[in-house]
Amino acid sequence: MSVQKGIKAASEYVKEAIATTEKFHKKGINLFDLLSRTPKNGVDSCFKRKNWRFDTYYKITKVILSADGKHGTAWGVPYYHGKARSETPEKIHGALKKDLWKYIPEEKLQQYAISREVHEYDHWILENTMRQNEEAAKNIQQQQQ
Repeated sequence: MSVQKGIKAASEYVKEAIATTEKFHKKGINLFDLLSRTPKNGVDSCFKRKNWRFDTYYKITKVILSADGKHGTAWGVPYYHGKARSETPEKIHGALKKDLWKYIPEEKLQQYAISREVHEYDHWILENTMRQNEEAAKNIQQQQQ
């Protein structure tokens, strides 16, 4: 029991590492700065650009970092609107751009999935209601003729 109290979740370590990295980089940090500070160099973690929608991101599959951890090559599976765009990983372009990348914790991804399901369900109800209203209007017009 006391051992588990001392263990933090991986997302807590990542948040602390990112905060530390941001202190030392006044010009901003790139994707490789973030990856070098995460467990397993960010493999199986999710990162997105700050200007992308909440459910558009990369799930990192492979990383090759330079010795200083500021350059390298990264591959990931792209997700668009919460769904994998392709099964094969692709090279991530724009990874060296400063102040553009953001880590997404696993808890956030689960919240995004739930909110997306609710949104899709609401959209489905709206479409069905509109279709029923159109059918009712057609039936009324046919009865009047």
